[in-house]
Amino acid sequence: VAATVDAPQRLWRVLEKLSVMSGDPPSALTGTARADLVLSGTVEEPFTDAQIAGADLRFGPIGPVALGGRLRASRHEATLDEVEVRLAQNTLRGNLAASFDRDRLNGAVDARLAAIEELLRDARPSLAVSGTAQVSATMSGRLSSPFIEGRVSGQSLGLAGQRADRLAADFRFARQILEVDKLELTQTPTEGRLDGNGWYNVRARTFAGSMSARNVVIAPILGGDGATLAPLGARADAELSVHGSIDDPLGRGRVDMQELRWEARQLGRASGDLTLADRQLSSVVELPDLFTTGTASLVFDPFGAFVVDLQVADGDLAALASRLAIPTEAPLTGTTTLVAHADGRVDRLTESRLTLQLQRLDAHLGDIPVRVTRAGRATYDEGGLAVGDLTFDVGRAEVRVAGRVGRESGGTLEASVDGTLADLANVAMSFWPARPAIKPELDGRVSIAARVAGTIEHPAIDATARLDDGRVAF
Repeated sequence: VAATVDAPQRLWRVLEKLSVMSGDPPSALTGTARADLVLSGTVEEPFTDAQIAGADLRFGPIGPVALGGRLRASRHEATLDEVEVRLAQNTLRGNLAASFDRDRLNGAVDARLAAIEELLRDARPSLAVSGTAQVSATMSGRLSSPFIEGRVSGQSLGLAGQRADRLAADFRFARQILEVDKLELTQTPTEGRLDGNGWYNVRARTFAGSMSARNVVIAPILGGDGATLAPLGARADAELSVHGSIDDPLGRGRVDMQELRWEARQLGRASGDLTLADRQLSSVVELPDLFTTGTASLVFDPFGAFVVDLQVADGDLAALASRLAIPTEAPLTGTTTLVAHADGRVDRLTESRLTLQLQRLDAHLGDIPVRVTRAGRATYDEGGLAVGDLTFDVGRAEVRVAGRVGRESGGTLEASVDGTLADLANVAMSFWPARPAIKPELDGRVSIAARVAGTIEHPAIDATARLDDGRVAF
C-alpha cells in the first residue's frame, strides 16, 4: 500500500473518528507525507513494514522540515528505525523499540543543531537567537512509565543579545518527574558563570529549583531584527530559589549588579531582594550611586500589572549629573529629594501612569542658586499631563507651573516667569545643547505668562512677555 498525505488536518480528523487521535488538529500543520507499507502475516497476526517520508512540513513558523523513517510493527512489538528529521543545517536522528507483551521500551535520540537561528528563520522572533547545540537522550523502562536520560550542550549561544560560550546540562525523566542536574552556563573571557538545578512533576504540576550566577555579563537586549530594545549593560551576581506549584509558585532571591549602564549613562551599583508569593513578584531595590531606593512588583495572575515606587534622598546633584550624562556649561552642585511612582501593564506601557514629586531642590548652577519654594507634583497618564503648583527660584527670578493638558481639550497648563533675565539666561545657556561661538550677556527685568490649551497632540499656546531695562552686551 502506498499512501500520500497532502492535507494533514483532514487526515487527523479521519484518525480522530477511528479513535487513533484525539483533540483538535493543529491548525498550523502543513506539508506532504508519504508512506509505503507492506502488510504480511495473517489476519490474527498481521505485520506491517512501512517506509515513511515527509517533505516541506511546517508547524506554524517552524519549517520546512524533511523527515524519514522505517516502522515495523506487529501485535507484540514495534520498532522505529532510521529516523531522520532535517531543518536546514539542523538534524535529529533516532530509533525506538517497544514490546507490548513485556511492557518494555528502549531507544535513543541524537539532535545536532548546527544553526539554532534556522529553527525560527520564518518566525521573525521578537528576540535574536543564535548558536549551536547538541541533545542526546536514551529511553528505557516500561511503556507505561518510561525512563529518559540525556544531556544538552551548546556553544556560542546568543539570546536577545546575551552571550554564552558554553552550556551543559544533564536531565532525566522518570515517574512523571523531569529533573535537570548540573546546569552550567559560562562566559569567557570574563569568567561569568551560571549554575542551576531543579525538577518538575508533570502530574502534580509541582516544582523546585535554584540558580546561582557569578560575574555574568548583561549586554544590550536585541530584537529579532538586530535592533536594540534596551541599551543596558552590567555585571551581575544572583542567588535564586523557587518551589511550589504552577498555581501557587513561591520563591526568594537576590540580584547584585555592578557597572550598570543605560546607553552612555553610568548608573553604578544596583541590588534587589526578590520575593515570589501570591502570584506576584516583589522586589526591594537599591541604587546607592544614584542615592535611590524603592520597591517594584509584577502580578502574574492575570499577568502584566506592575507598580514601581522610587525615592531619591539627598541626592548629590554633581554625582547625578555625571552618572546620568547631563552636560552643563557651569558646574551643578547641591542636593535634591524626589519621589517617583509608576503603575500600569507591561503589555500596554503607553497607558501607564507616571508621577514625579519634587520635594526638595537646593542647588547651584555656577554661582546661581536654584531652589524649590513650593513642592509640586507632575503626573502623566493616558488622560494627559497634570502639574501641581510647582514653584522654584532661579537666582532672582521665580518660575511657577500648574494645570493640566490632556488627550482631549478642556484643560489648561499655565506657566509664569518673573525676575532677572541674566540669571534665567545663564541657566538656559548652561543646558543649551550647542555652545555658541559668541555668548551675549543679557540683563533686565522679564515677566512671562503662558497658557497651554488644546491637547497634547495639538497644543494651543498663548503667551505674553514683558522686558524692562533690557540690555545686551557682547
